[in-house]
Amino acid sequence: MDSSLYCFYMQTQVFLSGNGIIPELPLNRYLPPLPEGIISDWLKSRVPTGGWVLDPLGSTPQVPLEAARCGNKVLITCNNPVLALMLQVLADSPDRADFQAAISDLADSRRSGERLEVHLAALYQTECPGCKRIIQADAYLWKKGEVVPSARVIDCPNCDVEGEYPLENEDLAALQRPGNLALLRSRALERVGISRAGENPVIREVMESYTERAFYTLFNLINRIEALPVTENRRKLLQALLLSACDAGNSLWTHPPTRTRPRLIIPPGEYREVNLWKSFQDRVEDWLDKKEMVELTIFPELPRGEAGVCLFPGRMASMGEIPKPAKPAAALGVAPYPNQAFWSFSAVWSGWIWGKEAASALHGVLARQRFDSRWVGAVLTGSLSRLPKGIPFHAEIPEVTPGMLTAALAAGLAGGLKLEGIACEQESGLAQVNWVSGQSNPLPMPASVAWVQRDMMTDALLERGEPATYLQLAGAGMERLIQLDLLPRGNPRDYDEVLNRLQQAQKENFESPSLFKVYGSRAADSQGLWWLHKEDSSPLSLADRLERSILEILFEHKEIPFRRLLDLLNSGFPGFMTPPPGLIVKILDSYTTPIMDQPGLLRLDLSRSPAGFEVEKQEMEALQADVARALGLNPNMQQGFTWQADGKTVYRIFIACDGCLSQWMDSFSLEGAVNIILSPELRHELIFFKIERDPRLLERLGSWRLIGFDQMRRIAINTDPQWAFRDAMSDPGKTPDGSQAQISFLP
Repeated sequence: MDSSLYCFYMQTQVFLSGNGIIPELPLNRYLPPLPEGIISDWLKSRVPTGGWVLDPLGSTPQVPLEAARCGNKVLITCNNPVLALMLQVLADSPDRADFQAAISDLADSRRSGERLEVHLAALYQTECPGCKRIIQADAYLWKKGEVVPSARVIDCPNCDVEGEYPLENEDLAALQRPGNLALLRSRALERVGISRAGENPVIREVMESYTERAFYTLFNLINRIEALPVTENRRKLLQALLLSACDAGNSLWTHPPTRTRPRLIIPPGEYREVNLWKSFQDRVEDWLDKKEMVELTIFPELPRGEAGVCLFPGRMASMGEIPKPAKPAAALGVAPYPNQAFWSFSAVWSGWIWGKEAASALHGVLARQRFDSRWVGAVLTGSLSRLPKGIPFHAEIPEVTPGMLTAALAAGLAGGLKLEGIACEQESGLAQVNWVSGQSNPLPMPASVAWVQRDMMTDALLERGEPATYLQLAGAGMERLIQLDLLPRGNPRDYDEVLNRLQQAQKENFESPSLFKVYGSRAADSQGLWWLHKEDSSPLSLADRLERSILEILFEHKEIPFRRLLDLLNSGFPGFMTPPPGLIVKILDSYTTPIMDQPGLLRLDLSRSPAGFEVEKQEMEALQADVARALGLNPNMQQGFTWQADGKTVYRIFIACDGCLSQWMDSFSLEGAVNIILSPELRHELIFFKIERDPRLLERLGSWRLIGFDQMRRIAINTDPQWAFRDAMSDPGKTPDGSQAQISFLP
């Protein structure tokens, strides 16, 4: 591994990749996406098995469940009744039969003298256009602003007819069956528990996101489940399905379906209204966790087993002192997701399902119209400032943005946490931050930290050796700035001021035309890439160092699992240097061949290694000189390989058996010649990939062409080598973007 990597990164955090699988949780489109395995990997290195862990954020049930299943006890604070119910149900790991029994109780209950199932199914009756029987539609398609659906979606159980069809009389009659909804709407407003609820814009948005039929069905389910004489465990299962129905029934489902994660309660131009009774039953699949049961208790009762979860249904501020038996050895959590749709729905759904008292925990949400990074930081500050002193705290920030990371770091300072390090993987959009709690540093607030952060960002780019995104550059600068202890720490009232200082420093530095140059957009949330406006020399790029490290690992290990390789690479390239998986895969494709009977296991193909082309490289060194003479040029090997005419360099030749080009970056920039890269054909895809991801490399290449070893041999034996060479040089496929480079051809 390149020893230069460790000059600063000795103490920087190593990125934990987990297994790369995002679990399919209920309400998944609103929850922060976090790969499995990360929580357990961190705990194994920091907390002894059976030790207590605190989750003060309670933003996803995934954290406490994974922590408990790897052998720890977890104390979690969660003031969102929706998330609390999810945790309780998933911890019980119920099976399908439990749900089916609860659904049967509900379906058999009576409503106006008929079974509830019959009453609700009638709302979705339609006539099959094939067999003409009355069946239930699976869904109806709506165009925004219309008063009737534009089409129905059916899958007839009696014949082979399925797909979208126009509405018939039976469908129009079904639209009228809900009748007068005034009483149900009044009850819906009353259960949220705030005065003048009907005038609240958040509540109004939520209620308007349901069609009349969906709202009627939903509240019939809510009323019957509340009144049903069943055990509380069975009621919780029905309430879990009710949560799924609350989401399935709103109009935020696009048509055609997409994987969009809604952030605002704004219906798309065309949306899908599902058969809500059918969906209520089908959503059982969402809740079948298929993992081991986790013992769960409600605070102050503690789990009796060696592992388990203790839920405090409130904020850290209202919990009081943590019992001595539950003293945590560490804390961890996922930053709250700034999703206006989810928090608005949670506030209203809590009132609908559990009543005023449950909804009161989220009444603050109903007065808020904007959920942004500043809000996330304020929430974090309130929790972090109350952590027990002297314990490590690990935070995951999925779908991280520069604003989110800045707010989280400001919250850590205001909450009295000392930063240990940050790791960030750009492709997955995941940042991981390690702090130690309870270490105040009451410094005066500096007027500006822009100049310090500027130096830190410059150093970070030089270590990287290639352009960085706004997030990578700003994050690395802030990490080093904070570790210098120049900002006050430990006073929650400082949050806004610290955040403003960090934001102002970024604004000054990123808007400076003399400091950085940008390839693409300058927007913080764009994919633009940033580099130094001036540089003395070109360092070896991160991509090339990564390639060499992969080769070293593959040579050292005859066979290695991909996840083990990823762990080694993340250790060697920590912090904001964390290598992107897409680049790793491209490098592996160039040097390994699949082991058919052992997927996921990697083995170096020696014939594809640089050493495997050593003989061919020597052949190319001689052959390029022969081709130069055949073209009437003078080969010169005193300063690399050049082809000259009348004492002037016309072409520069670079022979590469690997995909590493940045070592020649300064030579590429010399004027007055075309750069020719001679490389084995199997390395071309990797070379193009590197050039496409590094606009600075493409800029330095200037006029250039990539020629394969086999192609060079064909030029050498051609009866008209000048024609063959000209043909190779004029191939537009030899540029990354498919356009033809500006080449000065031989006369």
